[in-house]
This record gives sequence, structure tokens and C-alpha cells, in this order.
Amino acid sequence: MKYKILYGCAIFAFVVSMTPAQTKLTSSGKCGKPDVHQDIAAGDQIGHLFTLASGKCATKGEVGGAASKEGVFSEYGEVSEDHSKVSGVFVESLTAGTRFSTPTKPPGR
Repeated sequence: MKYKILYGCAIFAFVVSMTPAQTKLTSSGKCGKPDVHQDIAAGDQIGHLFTLASGKCATKGEVGGAASKEGVFSEYGEVSEDHSKVSGVFVESLTAGTRFSTPTKPPGR
């Protein structure tokens, strides 16, 4: 599961770096273990699961002069013995009270 969180943060960092912006944006962070994590067996074969997770991230950076305060992630996924797909959203809060979200998706979607 920690690779999924790392994957989500990596996608977030990539999206932020590729987004053309009118204001300067620098942000990075580290997400720990999910606060909430649930696996649900699909029931069609052994090892096929649906997952839900959410948690908090320590962030640092700046967007248009406002400092980054914290981040949260929520994700869902499908896991089997030979593949996994995880999607979700990352929301970052700034000291100015502004929040912005970044969707996370597997590559190629």
C-alpha cells in the first residue's frame, strides 16, 4: 500500500510540474500510512480486491506567495495477483485558506 501512496504523490508532483501556471508554484510532500484503509474481496478469485484509503501528508512549498499547510489524499483501486490500478485525488491546503486538488490516475488513462 505504501507504494500506492508513493505512486500518488509522484503523479501529483509530475502533474504540478507539467501544469502551466500564471503564478509560481513549488510544492513537495511526504505521505505516511493511510489513516483509513479498507480492502474488500471481489469474490471472483483469490487475491482480487477492491481498496479504499485516505490519509494526510506533510507538505512544503508555495503557491503565489501562500505557503503550503497540509495535504490529504483519497484513493480507490483494484488489485489482483498480476496487476493493480489505483486512482484518487490529492488536496493541498494553503495558509491563505485556498485549497487545490489534483487527480491521480494510472499512466495511460
